[in-house]
Amino acid sequence: MVIQPPDSVVSVLKTTTDRQGQNFAFVVGEGDQNSFVADVNDIERTLDLLPN
Repeated sequence: MVIQPPDSVVSVLKTTTDRQGQNFAFVVGEGDQNSFVADVNDIERTLDLLPN
């Protein structure tokens, strides 16, 4: 699970987790290059979508 700032979202970790047979998820926060926040409810909902 990756929490990313809105101005530099990248998916390079998706390729790595796919190669290792791992699940991948991310939440994009709100803010700018100096500071960002991610809503805990968004994080929890995203984690709930991942298989156990």
